[in-house]
Amino acid sequence: MSWSLVAPQLAKDRPVVAVDLAGSGYSQYSERYSLDDQSDLVLGVVEALQLDKPTLVGHSLGAAVVGAVALEHPDRISGIVFADGDALPFDGREGEPPAVASFIARTPYALSLYRLGTHWNWFPRRIFDAQCGSVCHGLHGAKGDALVDAWIRPLRQRVAEEAMLDTADRPMLHLTPEQVRAIRVPRAVLWGEEDATGGGSREGAERNLGHPPSATVANAGHLSMVADPDGFMRALNGLLGRMTPAG
Repeated sequence: MSWSLVAPQLAKDRPVVAVDLAGSGYSQYSERYSLDDQSDLVLGVVEALQLDKPTLVGHSLGAAVVGAVALEHPDRISGIVFADGDALPFDGREGEPPAVASFIARTPYALSLYRLGTHWNWFPRRIFDAQCGSVCHGLHGAKGDALVDAWIRPLRQRVAEEAMLDTADRPMLHLTPEQVRAIRVPRAVLWGEEDATGGGSREGAERNLGHPPSATVANAGHLSMVADPDGFMRALNGLLGRMTPAG
C-alpha cells in the first residue's frame, strides 16, 4: 500500500506491479520469511506475469530483497533501485531480531499489544507522520486518513497477526557488504533528504554499490514516496534513464 500514491503515476508510461512480500499486506501466512523465500516470491511474480526483465525498486527492507534477486538471477531483471535502504542489518549487527520487537513477540501479552496498536488509526498515523519528514503531501487531510486506514486494515486480519509476531522474532532480512558489492546489474540509489536512520546509511549504499547514479527527494524522510509522491516519481524516472552496470 505504501506505493499506492506513486504507482498510478508511474503506470502511465510503463507496466507497474507492486508486490506484497510474504507476511505483509494481504499475502498469505506462510511461515516462510527468509531472504531466499522473499526473493523467490519476487522472481515468481516476474515469471508468473511474464514480465520482460523488469527494474526492481526495493524500499527500506525491500532493498535486501531486490538485491538478493540481482545476485541470484541477474539475467532476469534490468536493474535495481535501493530506495531508503542499504540492504544491511541495522547498526552493523548480524541481522538478529531487534531486541524490543523480539521481547514483545515473546511476551504473553504480545497479541493484545499488537491488536491495541492496530485497532485505532491514531497510533499508526503518528508513526507515518514521523516517518514522512518535513513534508507529507500524501497524508494530508481526509484522503490521508483513508490511506492510513487502507494500510492498517490488512494488519487486523488473523493471519497478519500471526505473521507479524512471527517475523518480529526472526533475524531481519539483509545482505552482507560483500554481497552488495558483488551486485553487477544496473543499479541506483534514491533517498529521502531527511532519512538519516530509517533504512540504514545512504553513504553505505552508494559506496557498496560502487557509487551509482543517485537522487534525493527534498524534505522527505524515510517514507519518501509518501512524503512527496510527485518528487519521488520525478527522481525515479530520472534514475531509470541513467542506470549503468557495475564496472
